[in-house]
Amino acid sequence: MAMWFLIYKFRTRRLSLHEDIESFLQSDNKLAPIRYSYSDVKKMTKGFQDKLGEGGYGSVYKGRLRSGNDVAVKLLGKSGGKGQDFMNEIATIGRIHHVNVVKLVGYCAHGSKLALVFDFMTTGSLEKYLFNRDNMKPLNWDTKFEIAVGVARGIEYLHRGCDI
Repeated sequence: MAMWFLIYKFRTRRLSLHEDIESFLQSDNKLAPIRYSYSDVKKMTKGFQDKLGEGGYGSVYKGRLRSGNDVAVKLLGKSGGKGQDFMNEIATIGRIHHVNVVKLVGYCAHGSKLALVFDFMTTGSLEKYLFNRDNMKPLNWDTKFEIAVGVARGIEYLHRGCDI
């Protein structure tokens, strides 16, 4: 009897998380991102073959949309806060449109499987260039200055120009 109670509690907790996320995504929040199914995310990443990196919130994989555009798919691991981090990321990044800030293309919310689909940065991450991760040719000072100005413009937009 105790086992059935634990199974019931686990399922209702997972369902309530799913319902919270669903109600947020269906609310009138004027989000532009596209909703993808988990099978779509799996197809676009070819079964999560090409891993680009890993962070505290999950792993990032390279994918390709049916249109042919490359994307970066962030597959989120276990998140606390009843999916609050996931909803916050969609709510903020989904509304940001700036040349120096990566664009959120879509998302997947399928039970406990949560993913964010971003535009793919063909030149790679800024970290790779700044810290010379792949033994690349070092950047000259003019390029570093342009990068610093671009980052500053993105941050300024987030703090002043963005009405979120």
